[in-house]
Amino acid sequence: MKWTGKKKNREKAVSSSFQKELESLTLKQIIVMLLISCVMTLAGQWGITYMSNEINARRHLKVLRDTFLQIDDGNTEFLEDEQVMEAGIALLEDRTKNNEDLFNRKFTHFNRNCLVKNNYMITDTKQNLISSSYTDETLSSYFVNYIYAVCFRAQKTGNQVYRGVYFDIDKYEDTLYVKPLSKDNEVIGYITLVLSGSNWNYYMSEKSNDGIITDLRNNVMYASKRGFVKYASKFYGDENGVVWNDTERYWVVSQKIESRNVIIYSLVDYPKSKTVPLMLGIVFIMGVVWYFIARKMSKVMAEKNSQSINQLVSEIRIIRKEDPKHRVEIEEENEFAEVGMQINRMLDAIDELNEKNVELVKLNSLIELQQLTEQMNPHFLYNTLEIIRTLVLWDGEKAEQLIERLTDVLRYCVNKEKNEITLAEDMVYINKYLDIQYTRFGDRLKCDIDIQPECENVIVTRLLLQPFIENSIKYGFKNKMNIHIWITARMDGDRLVIRTRDDGYGMDEESAALLKKQLKEHDNTSTSIGLRNISRRLYLRYGQDSGIHIHNRPGTGFEVVTVIHINEKDRKNV
Repeated sequence: MKWTGKKKNREKAVSSSFQKELESLTLKQIIVMLLISCVMTLAGQWGITYMSNEINARRHLKVLRDTFLQIDDGNTEFLEDEQVMEAGIALLEDRTKNNEDLFNRKFTHFNRNCLVKNNYMITDTKQNLISSSYTDETLSSYFVNYIYAVCFRAQKTGNQVYRGVYFDIDKYEDTLYVKPLSKDNEVIGYITLVLSGSNWNYYMSEKSNDGIITDLRNNVMYASKRGFVKYASKFYGDENGVVWNDTERYWVVSQKIESRNVIIYSLVDYPKSKTVPLMLGIVFIMGVVWYFIARKMSKVMAEKNSQSINQLVSEIRIIRKEDPKHRVEIEEENEFAEVGMQINRMLDAIDELNEKNVELVKLNSLIELQQLTEQMNPHFLYNTLEIIRTLVLWDGEKAEQLIERLTDVLRYCVNKEKNEITLAEDMVYINKYLDIQYTRFGDRLKCDIDIQPECENVIVTRLLLQPFIENSIKYGFKNKMNIHIWITARMDGDRLVIRTRDDGYGMDEESAALLKKQLKEHDNTSTSIGLRNISRRLYLRYGQDSGIHIHNRPGTGFEVVTVIHINEKDRKNV
């Protein structure tokens, strides 16, 4: 009675400890859940905003890029048009009304189809203005001198179109396209297209978002708002992220087009969210409510689960100390009943595995004894030694080689240090065994071996193929003068498939049918030594898919198919 009292106290202590631990764990989980909810709220708000801004910005970026490329391609194609260059050169050489009208017609036709209108200027290398679409009132001396400076820089780029930017205080920036005109490999003047910044801004004003285009030196070529442009008509924005314009915040994405020497920025309005504090407050209030509800629920659950744990512990003590065959029984339908069921399955699996291991040990010993006996039977030794005796008289070197082969074969058979080896290692023994048989039967015996490289490092049981070859030789020569054996090994997914086929006489149909049935059912009731026990050993060692199958062709041949289901531990790393 005293011992029983201590046992009850110990179980009560375990129950109380479990209950307190469960309540503490629940409290911690509530706190963690509250923190996670706050983080997820912030992350969700930020993620939705980020995705929305990113999608809008990239959609607008595509519009800006496509618009710029269309304008840039059009201006470049106009300046590189051969007829346009010829008209410009003619005007530089002879400033007549006809030449000027010809160039103006080409420019007017081009400008009519442009998204954003241009003006043009034709200047010679001596800083003389030859022709222009501007009126005299709109041309300032500063602008003309700036054009001359840009033309001078364009001369250094060869005959390619040069891009520049002209900016003036309180005006939109104009983009300059300069094409040097050459005759006899000498620059004689320049055509300059001036893309109007104000016209471009007006064209893009219908778009919902803002954008900026700069050259690679951060000079602004286009800006939807003057506020984005800093001193000296520069813009320094992040490639992707947040940019401020005074008190306004924008989300920006950008794309650099190296071939055009430009960077395109797309900006989306990104105001501060006013809903985040409100959402955090709601989450906090809900967390407090969850805490009190969960605390009450955890106490009820802890008390109920403690009873189930006590019962489970008691059942396990019976199995461990009193009756190993006893199985867990929990009346309540809950998770602990499932645990008890899984424990019962585990115990059944352990018992079954123990039975299989005992049977596997017996089969391994029995099969190794059979293989050792067959390899060292008097007929095999007598025939081999008789061949050696004959060779000693006529071919001493061959006799010495055969003695070495026989020694290696016998040593391999009696060696019990390694019961499992790679297929490649076992084939070394097979080849030596076949050398002895070739010497014995000569051209009457042929054996073709085809082993795929990926099969060579698979771990197999020692002396796996020798019984099949021995059967082919033993029974084949009873009815035929010549025997041909084929051995192939292939990987089929995670299975090693080895086929040993001969063109011997085969088996009678009744015996073959009985053998197939025993192999299929992994019959372990027979005490005979042969294919049944080898198949049973493979089944126990490698799993349900492993074993031996036969294909019998009465009078024409017999085939043994060995299937081994392998996993990573059955592959040898080399």
